[in-house]
Amino acid sequence: MEVDWSLYCPRCDFKLDASELRSTCPRCSEPLLFEPDLSELRGALDPEDLAARPTGVWRYRELIPVSGSPVTLGEGGTRLHRCARLGGEIGVQGLLVKDETKNPTGCFLDRGSTVLVSRIVQEGYKGIVGTLKGNLGASLSAYAARAGIGSLIRLDGPTDPAKLYQMIAYGVEVIPPGGELKKPEGYYEVLNSDPLLVEGEKTLAIEVAESLGWKEPDAVVVPVGSGSLLTAVWKGFLELREIGLTSGERARIYGVQPHADSNVALDLHFPKPDRKSQAERAASETGGRILTASDDEILEASRRLARTEGIFAEPAAASTLAAAERLRLEGELSPGDVVVLVVTGSGLKDPSAAVKELERLHLIDAYVRGEVSGRPIGRTKTMILRLLAERSMHGYEIWRRLRSAGLEISLPAIYQHLKALEEMGAVARVQSISESGRTRVVYSLTSRGRLLLAAGE
Repeated sequence: MEVDWSLYCPRCDFKLDASELRSTCPRCSEPLLFEPDLSELRGALDPEDLAARPTGVWRYRELIPVSGSPVTLGEGGTRLHRCARLGGEIGVQGLLVKDETKNPTGCFLDRGSTVLVSRIVQEGYKGIVGTLKGNLGASLSAYAARAGIGSLIRLDGPTDPAKLYQMIAYGVEVIPPGGELKKPEGYYEVLNSDPLLVEGEKTLAIEVAESLGWKEPDAVVVPVGSGSLLTAVWKGFLELREIGLTSGERARIYGVQPHADSNVALDLHFPKPDRKSQAERAASETGGRILTASDDEILEASRRLARTEGIFAEPAAASTLAAAERLRLEGELSPGDVVVLVVTGSGLKDPSAAVKELERLHLIDAYVRGEVSGRPIGRTKTMILRLLAERSMHGYEIWRRLRSAGLEISLPAIYQHLKALEEMGAVARVQSISESGRTRVVYSLTSRGRLLLAAGE
């Protein structure tokens, strides 16, 4: 079943023939999107027929702008993991994780890479070239190797060593940030916002809907770097509605970004996100929004996801959990909501975060024993320990006490600090109370916490 495709600009509505591959609008420079004519597909795709096909991105090939044979490594078809324990902790009983760590290179971008490389091979290109972030560079390198075409990548800023090692293993020619990049003849230039990547990434939303019986969840939370993934999720749900596979309430789409000075989510750091306006519009249109999270919140979310659900995610990928907890505390997520957190990449992609955590715990041990000087915990954690030295309290009371003392801090941040102190062995849970579908935890200072506090006084 053939689908006619065009490229269009979401800003100025300019349209181009889809046979002319390009990433940005020739009129206004906005990143383009593929637009399918889905009239022939309305009512034509049967859920039972789809279920009989192999899982993965190419299960939905009628919705992908590639007519040739796919270049595939078995991407997509990732599990939708039910998080009963973690959902109970944050007060969302229908909490789910779309676990993209199981993709071939450990990242959701494999969905986009299979589509992009398949299409450029179809068009006769000899290789790929571009200035790219670590995860995208590693993913595209793998698919270029699979296709037998060349790859030349200039790193777009600091890159985690594990991702650089992946690129080198796949045979890519790597140029350091700021180095001279010359496009070889016959190579296709890839941008982080390439519309072919969006077409592969939208299959994530299609898989979520299929896993839920062809229904959208109440909410989806995705990490935001360039804005392409959030745009892709919105586009995937929209196209399913257009062809009649889904109906009913629309999912609210939320995005989460690290703070501008983040040191732990390098792949999400885009000073000028290419699809920022598209992502913001998609979130707003569905009743969602885009939040920011601190490095402490992101690292704590990564630890918590691993320890409660056995999913080892890189910090950038786990940022969705930090956002979901804040949304629940602020009342935007309800206890009965079905909420999907998109975990985009494996913790093995960024082992430096785990190494830093281990070093921090060793430093705290040495500090308590008096072997090193200098405070290993910050002012806020110290203030929390002082309050708990008076008596046991739950997080909300600690937050009120600190606010009355003049400390400007959010309630979610208090819970992040308490979780970190618990992992240090400085505080312990002594009681749990259920209120409005959420578990309220009362904390007490441990003997280790008293030693840590005394050593710093």
